[in-house]
Amino acid sequence: MFEQARAVLDRFRINILVALLAAKTPVMPAENKSAEEPVKRSDLKLVRFIHEVPRFIGDDMNVYGPFEMEDVASLPVKTANLLVERKRAEEIKVN
Repeated sequence: MFEQARAVLDRFRINILVALLAAKTPVMPAENKSAEEPVKRSDLKLVRFIHEVPRFIGDDMNVYGPFEMEDVASLPVKTANLLVERKRAEEIKVN
């Protein structure tokens, strides 16, 4: 339970800090994972949007967006990679 709570807090902390550093409002990721399937840091990728992106449904059936240019969000790796590949967002490397 501790690890699950830490993972959720880490996810929001990263999103909030990066957004604040960019002087933007943080965008919170969807929280539809079950207790049996905790969110892991390795399941998410932090991205900054370089174009506006309308609301969409990810392959995990969660609704994301809409996102404006310069918004920052933690998204599932597969979704984030697709947005980066299509040059709609760029990955933010976090240590």
